[in-house]
Amino acid sequence: MIAETWSSVAKYAALSTATYLSIKTIGTLVRSKVLIPMFTVLPELSGIGKPRNKEKLPGEVVVCGGSIGGLFAAAVASKHYESVLVIEREQWVVDDGTELRTGKEAAAKATGDGTPININPRTRVMQYMSSHVLQPVVYEIMRQLFPQYEEEVAALGLRHHPHDVAIHDSGVPLASRSPKDPHTLYTSREVFEVLLQRLVKKACPNVRFMAGTVTGVDRSSDASSIREVHVRPSNGSPMSLRNPSLIIDSTGSSQAGFKWLKKSGYDLPDDYRIHYNPRIRYLTFQFTVPPHLRSVVLPQRPWDDTTAIYTYMPNLSRESNFFAMSVVDNDKVVVLCGGWGLDEGPCSMDEVKYFISTFPATEPIPEYVFNILDKLAYLASQLNPIVSPALMTSCSYIMYHQVAPGCLPSNFIAIGDSAMQLDPVFGQGVGKCAVGAACLDTILRSTETTNNGDVSRRFFKLQANRMNVPWTSTKEIDYGLQTTVPVKGEGRSTGWFSRGYGDYLLKAAHKDPRLALILWGARGWLLPPTDLFLPSIVMKVAWLWLTGQ
Repeated sequence: MIAETWSSVAKYAALSTATYLSIKTIGTLVRSKVLIPMFTVLPELSGIGKPRNKEKLPGEVVVCGGSIGGLFAAAVASKHYESVLVIEREQWVVDDGTELRTGKEAAAKATGDGTPININPRTRVMQYMSSHVLQPVVYEIMRQLFPQYEEEVAALGLRHHPHDVAIHDSGVPLASRSPKDPHTLYTSREVFEVLLQRLVKKACPNVRFMAGTVTGVDRSSDASSIREVHVRPSNGSPMSLRNPSLIIDSTGSSQAGFKWLKKSGYDLPDDYRIHYNPRIRYLTFQFTVPPHLRSVVLPQRPWDDTTAIYTYMPNLSRESNFFAMSVVDNDKVVVLCGGWGLDEGPCSMDEVKYFISTFPATEPIPEYVFNILDKLAYLASQLNPIVSPALMTSCSYIMYHQVAPGCLPSNFIAIGDSAMQLDPVFGQGVGKCAVGAACLDTILRSTETTNNGDVSRRFFKLQANRMNVPWTSTKEIDYGLQTTVPVKGEGRSTGWFSRGYGDYLLKAAHKDPRLALILWGARGWLLPPTDLFLPSIVMKVAWLWLTGQ
């Protein structure tokens, strides 16, 4: 009897083990063959920097806008087409875009009394002097795309560090990460754009630049493509560029390409562009710290090894303001503060101190944060901080991938903010441009002639696979705030489950380094977001919910 019982137990155990292994094997295959290619850029990383196997495509690519998205797109297009023309509105960017200039301007405008200086040499980019976060995916793509990457990074005095922005969830730190985590650059938007300009101009000899503005396009007689691009040069008479091989809209938040297409006769109803208002206001204070004062500002930390100092993200169920402090470019301390529905932000370090002291933190903000702010306030008259205010009143998504076949020109794409504006709080803007460029590289590698396939349709479909999750997830987080104005036809209750699940994920990540890494990887296009629903993670979330933690 006992032998029969043990025999039955052994059979059930063997069956259970076989079932478990089968499910795990199927899950692994689905993840590697379907989910990773759909949601991440991992398939592109191995090929984006390699030479094209076929002859370059004939003709010229016209890139409309020479900021970050346009530069990434131009670098990729240069590997696949004979010629690339970047049309950039601002003359100084075309002439001197590879040179740093803000420091000289700040010195010239300094008041001498420590009052923050509001300057922005990139007049058409609201966030040019604002705090930026570069996802590791940007570092990985740039390493593959540009052979001179390490050389130019060193020339600008930059260094790579593990990607850890010292997140504190309502004051509670996420679990410590490993030095082996993906690396990234801690740099300002200004210096990053200079780096990108230098890399494009050195690595891509078939890319040329023109100062001017694209004013519109004309379609071909059968509406299958754009046959003419109208340009108003900064110095010269209006001109037209005929028969472009590809037009890349990189006009940023103006999303001008959508307007050009509608004006030229393409049937694009306004509801293809959805948008909502997160009402986010934030300010960035930038202090350039000379070597002899660095030990004064950060007396307890080795300056050269310091990147993120402290980042406070609110528990959005009961608070709405955020704060961050970091060292970037190896010579600047950047202080960021703001919030959802914030009517007015702090204008000095003393006001910043009071602002963050009012946060209803689960764990208090450490004293060292206030000490650093004290030092910056004391040294303000010597450091002449630059302040950059920003107000985000529109996050938008042009759903080109849903346009009916034949209603888009086959030689038009939009990249970066030209296609989608995300909530900037989560630091995905530059990553979005890099991922868009990786998508473009994938499509062009499978394009043999300018008439082979609909580049536009294939590109927008692939880009949507990568962008739909960031759009939906950040939008649903924003909907948790009472001050957010939702997309027309939606309510703020949209996404209630994902918000609740996300709250518990963060709680679980307080003590779980692996989960903290998965959270960042899924948000940064290096891991499929489905990894957040692995059985072990779902069980942790369920336990926290059941125990009321």
